[in-house]
Amino acid sequence: GSGDSLWRIAERYYGREGVTQGVKRIVAANSKLRDENTVLRLGWVLVIPENGCARLLLGVGSGTS
Repeated sequence: GSGDSLWRIAERYYGREGVTQGVKRIVAANSKLRDENTVLRLGWVLVIPENGCARLLLGVGSGTS
């Protein structure tokens, strides 16, 4: 959703204990992210690696699709 940071997104999907590793996984799965400090843009669709594969559309509703 609006105001999300990569760290906040990682915490949502991987839990507090998995944030650092989650950020690394998200960056690795998304070529538009240069590193963990990349500024996220509204409308970007990010791949969130999990047991399957989730996609997150930034700035729209709850953020999951």
